[in-house]
Amino acid sequence: MEEAERSGKVPFRRWFARFFDIFLYLPASNLIVYLIYSGTNNAPINRLKIAGIVAIFLVWPLFESLLIWKFGSTFGKYLLGIKVIRKNGEKIKYSTSVVRVFAVMLFGYGLWIPGLSLFTLLYSLVAIKRKESYWDKILDLQVVSEKMTAKRFGIAAVIFALEIFLLARVAAITNQ
Repeated sequence: MEEAERSGKVPFRRWFARFFDIFLYLPASNLIVYLIYSGTNNAPINRLKIAGIVAIFLVWPLFESLLIWKFGSTFGKYLLGIKVIRKNGEKIKYSTSVVRVFAVMLFGYGLWIPGLSLFTLLYSLVAIKRKESYWDKILDLQVVSEKMTAKRFGIAAVIFALEIFLLARVAAITNQ
């Protein structure tokens, strides 16, 4: 990667990478919950919703941590040419990856609590545009990005459209 391409100052690309990942995790977690509860016709809908939320907030961080630890990237980050590395060049430890994912949920998304989330998203946007995110700074990590080519953009657009279609199909199946 050329030095000019190593900048992690690509906040909107990072944001879209997160959406790619969310659109993968949502159908997967909903499908898992549906398969677990599909045999029990008397499962209240509230229990299904709670199980889905638990699946997202517990399974997602552990799975994302595993991907970042093993590959330095999630599917969305890989698709958009983004990678998380240690500043000293060493491999990211799994524990560091777990802390990073939970720090992103807390400081980057404010645990999706209305109001707090808006504040943390704006703060993160400003921090990333200036230099680096708070969580990467305290964990001594660096986000690097490759140049966004037309081919990469096209592939990402097609996959994103497929993800939306998949999400709609899973929602239709689980709402029957």
